[in-house]
Amino acid sequence: MTFQRAMTLSDWEIFFRYSSRVRSLTGFEPSRFCSSLDSNVIFSLSHPPQYGPLVPCLQTLIWGKSKKEYAPLLQLLFTHSLVDATLPCFALCLPEISMQLTSRCPSLKKINIQIVDAYGSFSNTPHADSHPMLHDTLLRLHSLESVRCLSSTSVDSLTEDFMVHLFRRLSLIEVSLYLPNDLRLANIKPHLSPPAFASIEFLTLSCKLSTLTSLLEHIHFKPRSVTFTVIDACTPDAFHSFSIALANACDSKQLSQITLTMETEWLYDRERQDISLTTFQPLLMFPNVDSFTFDVICNISFDDHVIETLTKHWPKLTKFSLNPTFGWGIESQVTHHGLITLLSCCVGLVDVAITVDFTEIDRPHPLIPKSRPGNGFTTVGVPTSLHQRSNFHR
Repeated sequence: MTFQRAMTLSDWEIFFRYSSRVRSLTGFEPSRFCSSLDSNVIFSLSHPPQYGPLVPCLQTLIWGKSKKEYAPLLQLLFTHSLVDATLPCFALCLPEISMQLTSRCPSLKKINIQIVDAYGSFSNTPHADSHPMLHDTLLRLHSLESVRCLSSTSVDSLTEDFMVHLFRRLSLIEVSLYLPNDLRLANIKPHLSPPAFASIEFLTLSCKLSTLTSLLEHIHFKPRSVTFTVIDACTPDAFHSFSIALANACDSKQLSQITLTMETEWLYDRERQDISLTTFQPLLMFPNVDSFTFDVICNISFDDHVIETLTKHWPKLTKFSLNPTFGWGIESQVTHHGLITLLSCCVGLVDVAITVDFTEIDRPHPLIPKSRPGNGFTTVGVPTSLHQRSNFHR
């Protein structure tokens, strides 16, 4: 829907006839028509002819406009039925927005905090001077279960007090944060003991691997899923220390999904180092892992024996992904035997991304009869270290 002029009474009559059917609304994305809205249109939308919310049954709201003149319009989209909101940090830090959000949206369970920078693009972390108001707003949202404040850069990172408040909030089930590079763990360590992290089941963090490892060494919780994005190049020993810290921090029976990835833009020229089974050995203590993703710049030194070991410890795997972005770096030692072992032992596997060397079963093209499936096609001459992703549907 676009608005070329101010709303008339007849327009409003049609609008309210259908607005009660709307459950999800995405409005005012920076790249779209919102920047050209006339002030009369904004005023018209902000002053409807009848009292109450514009969309009375709205449940999901994604709002991308942070200018103050849009605040009255945003307030009219706050309803008692709203459970999921993506809002600019600037809007949340306006007293009138904060007050209306906390009073009109008692059922709000998920909030994604964003910020629009001076160039009109989005970053997902709030400015430092916004934290007092953010803290107060989140404190008064008593039904909140999920908070997302993520960014791919270290600019405008969250304050330590803000993080401590989130970690110790017992209602939160999902937390996604970008941790600052200069995080002083000594300041927050006294606050990491129980009940910190007590209710968090889904944890997503972006930070340096050393910061992540140090944080995990001081907490104990029972997550179902952990997703970590590291922003620096790391050694195999650093990854091994991380694995130990994660194994000690998490309840062994609860954790089912593990994801460790790396930001990519400035790391491609880094020297690759070998990653072996020893790196992941501590993670094998989690018997209920059904999803494992590892995607960092390194050489994957796996063979059929490693695949067999992994399948014995993680028979419930439905997703298994090793370096789908960066590749294995060296020629794979995993053959078709390892692939068969993986598929036969993990019967629920539907998503796999590994590198397999098929040269053992390939033959020169003239020796392959055309009656063979694929009309005699062979992979001889195709680079065996090429990483490919496959989806299996059983």
